[in-house]
Amino acid sequence: MDEKDRKRLIEENILLVRFVMSRIKGGLPEGMTEEDVYQEGCIGLIHAVDHYSEDKGPFATYACHRIRGAILDGTLRYQWMIKRRDARNIQSENPVVVGLIPEIISAATQSEEEAFPDQTIMEITDEQLNLYDAMDHLEPMERAMIREHYFEDQSLTEIARMKQMNYYIVRSFHASAILKLKNRLN
Repeated sequence: MDEKDRKRLIEENILLVRFVMSRIKGGLPEGMTEEDVYQEGCIGLIHAVDHYSEDKGPFATYACHRIRGAILDGTLRYQWMIKRRDARNIQSENPVVVGLIPEIISAATQSEEEAFPDQTIMEITDEQLNLYDAMDHLEPMERAMIREHYFEDQSLTEIARMKQMNYYIVRSFHASAILKLKNRLN
C-alpha cells in the first residue's frame, strides 16, 4: 500500500476511534483526558492500517480490535506512570520515612531491647514506632521488597533477578509498599 492509500484509509476510518471510545466501559484514570484516549485510539488505527491484510477479515472489525487494544494499553501505561511518579514523590517528600526504613526492618526481626540497644524504650522516637507499626500492615511480599532494597542494599533489578520476577512487577510492589507506608504515617 502506498502512502496515498494509507492516508486515505486512515481518514476514512478515523470515526472508528470515537466509536470504540464510546463502547469502552469504565472511567478514565484520574488525570487522563478524553483527548489522551483519542490519541491512543488514533495510534491503534494507524497500527491497524499498517498491519492489515485481506486474510484478517473486514478492515473495520480488525481496526476496532486494534484501536480498543491501543486504548487499553495506553490507559494501563498512564496508570503505571502515575504510580511511578507518586512513588518518586513519596521518596523525595519523605526522606525521614525512607531514612528510617532500614532501622525499622531491623527492628521488625528483633525485640525492642535488641533492636534499639543504645536507646531505652522511652528514647525511641514516635516516628520509629509509627514506621514500625506501618511495616506490620504491609503484605509479606512488599515487606520483603522493602527489607531487601533498603536494609540489604539490593537494587530492584537484583531483587527481580533473585526472585525470578519481572523488574516492573518488583517496582510495582516497591511503589505499592511506599504508598501504603505513606498513607499509614499520615
